[in-house]
Parts: sequence; structure tokens; C-alpha cells
Amino acid sequence: VPVPEGSQFALLQKKAELSKFTEEFLVSEAMKMSDREYELYVEKKHARAEGLEEGRAEGREEGRAEGRAEGADAKAREMAKKMLEKNKPIEEIIEFTGLTESDILTIKATLS
Repeated sequence: VPVPEGSQFALLQKKAELSKFTEEFLVSEAMKMSDREYELYVEKKHARAEGLEEGRAEGREEGRAEGRAEGADAKAREMAKKMLEKNKPIEEIIEFTGLTESDILTIKATLS
């Protein structure tokens, strides 16, 4: 059955053919390698996969740390807001929240 050129199916068919060609090419190249060359190829491929996984793990951990920091900041700002509503002195708010005077004054301006 002819497939219209440029159709989604035709594009998928080409991708499948390229994928099969790529796989066949890699197999033929692997067969040409000596045992040691193949061993080095596999080690390099494994090392690359390990490196990618380590990078992903570091990225996830950095994301979690950033999320925790943002959460702590939001909590400090909420506490400052409540303390301002109770007319606590700015120095006390700084001490309990760790926010700067500028941060607290900005929050105070939003309450007015």
C-alpha cells in the first residue's frame, strides 16, 4: 500500500527504517572490533550512563535543596507578617526570622 509522501505515517516509517539501519550498523561495527576494543566500548558506554545518572541525581538533590530553602524563606516571611500584625518590634522580627530589615519593611508595606 503506497504511503503519501510527507504524511505522519511516512515519517514514522522512515524513522523505523533509520532505527533498524542504525542498529544493524552498530552490530556490524561491534563484530569488527577485537575483544579488547569491544570491552573498552562497553566500559565507555557504561561510564557515560553512570555519569548521566550521577548528573541527574545531583540535579534532583539541588532541586530539593532549593525547594527547602524557598520553603524556609516563605515560612520566615509568613512569621514576619504575623509578628508585624501583632506590632512586634522590627529588631525582634529580624532575630526570630533571620530576614533583613529591608525584607521586613517590604512585608510591612504590603500590610498597609
